[in-house]
Amino acid sequence: MRRELWEEIGVKPEHYTLADKRGPYHYLFPPGLTKRGHNGKEQYYFLCEYLASDAEIDVATPHPEFRDWRWIKPEEFSLAWLPEMKVEVYRRVFQDFFGVRL
Repeated sequence: MRRELWEEIGVKPEHYTLADKRGPYHYLFPPGLTKRGHNGKEQYYFLCEYLASDAEIDVATPHPEFRDWRWIKPEEFSLAWLPEMKVEVYRRVFQDFFGVRL
């Protein structure tokens, strides 16, 4: 989690605290697609409390994965933002962490 937050949005460990961890959650890639010999992923999700200013978040990393970011309430999340293979995982994650049905 620490490495991912640093690599993807430039956030350092002193910028957050870990509040919860859930998983594993699983999803399969579309038929015929494999990555490194696997046909899906197993992931853990983390809920963190962000302690720093928004200025500390920087998506312009050496290997960017995001173009932009913004804070939203859990109920504002749209499943339309996801590839189909991840929809059910996100439904479970939002229910598990926030009690929100997407």
